Amino acid sequence: PEEAEGFLSGLVLLLEAAAAGDLPMDALAEVTGVRPAERGPGWLRVDGCWVSREAVRETLGRALGGLPVHVAEEHGTHGTADGTAGAEPHLTAYIARGDTPLTPADAHRELTALIPGAGSGVLAPRRYVLVTDPPA
Repeated sequence: PEEAEGFLSGLVLLLEAAAAGDLPMDALAEVTGVRPAERGPGWLRVDGCWVSREAVRETLGRALGGLPVHVAEEHGTHGTADGTAGAEPHLTAYIARGDTPLTPADAHRELTALIPGAGSGVLAPRRYVLVTDPPA
C-alpha cells in the first residue's frame, strides 16, 4: 500500500509538472520522488525491457525439468524481418536437451507458462538453440 501510494503521488506530481511545461527525463526522480529501480551488472535492456539473464536461465531450466541452460545476449540478424542487424540485443537460450525430444516451440511454451509467476526480469528469448550436451 505505501509503495502504491508513493507511486500514485509521484504520478500526480508528474502530471502537474508536465502541465506547466516540458520536463527533462533526468528530472523525473526529483519531481516525482519516485526513485528508479536499481539493477546490478547482470541486468540488460532487451526489447525495451529490463531483463536478468540469470533469472531467465533459472526459470527456463526449472520449466524444462532441470535441463542445463545458458542464456546469451546476442546481436545479429536473427529474428529481424529484413535480415539486418537490429539496434537492440536479443536473448538466445542454449539448451542441452540430451536425449529428450524437446523442440524450440516446446521450450518456449514451457517457459511462457511460468513467466507470470516468475517475478521481474524474465523475458522469453527470441531464439532457442538445442544442443545434445552442455559445453565443456
